[in-house]
Parts: sequence; structure tokens; C-alpha cells
Amino acid sequence: MNKLILRIIIMAMSLSTLACNPENKSAEEKALPEELMRDILIDFHVAEAIAGRRGGLSVYREMFRKDLTKDILEKYDVSKETFFESYEYYMEHPSKMDSIYVQIIKILEEKGDSGEKDKAKEKKKPNPSSLKNPPAESSPESEE
Repeated sequence: MNKLILRIIIMAMSLSTLACNPENKSAEEKALPEELMRDILIDFHVAEAIAGRRGGLSVYREMFRKDLTKDILEKYDVSKETFFESYEYYMEHPSKMDSIYVQIIKILEEKGDSGEKDKAKEKKKPNPSSLKNPPAESSPESEE
């Protein structure tokens, strides 16, 4: 009987030690916050678009992608393992991933719209150099 009680006490202490261990977090607690995940994914999508537009051999494009991935994760001070664990978590929770992508789409559309507006403004602005040196009009004297 005493051995049974001793085993239960040892088991309870072991379980309480494991439960208090900060490394024993749930997947949700380990996952990056939605806002941070969103920002990282935005940078990944922009980088992917840039990499896709680059010419050259696919080997070089792939190396470029890997470098961008490393740079993006360093920018946010997130390890590759943490990012991929978080990505798995969000993929296993589609409603949360959907919420992130709704935000991503909205932000990228806003960036795209502002870029288009900037291009339109540039087209409407007169070229200052053309105002300084207007084209010479032909004079009647030069036609003779």
C-alpha cells in the first residue's frame, strides 16, 4: 500500500514538473502571433513575386529564394523551425489561416493600388526639362 502511494506521489510530482516546464507548451502557445505571421507571409509573397520575375536558370532563382527566406526570417528574428512549426499550426487551423490571408490580400491590394496611383501621378506630371526647352517652332524664315 505504501509503495502504491509513493508511486502516485512520484507520478504526480513528475507530471506537475512536466506541466510547469515552459518547453512543454501547446502548439498554439508556440505559434507565432497572427500579426507577425501575416507580416512574414506578406514579405514571402512579395519576395516570391520578385524571384519569379527574375530571369536566368531556375537553380539561380531557387538560390535567390532561399536567400530571401533567410533574410526575411532574420528581419523578424524568427528561426526557420519556429516559422515552419507556426505554419503547420495555422494550416491545421484553416479558419485562423484564412483570417491571416484575408488581411494579407487586403494589405497587398492596398499596396498595389497605391503603387498604381503613384504611377498615374508620375504620368500626369509635366516633365520639367521639357518646360525649360520648349520645342522650337518653325519660323517662316527657315522655310525659305
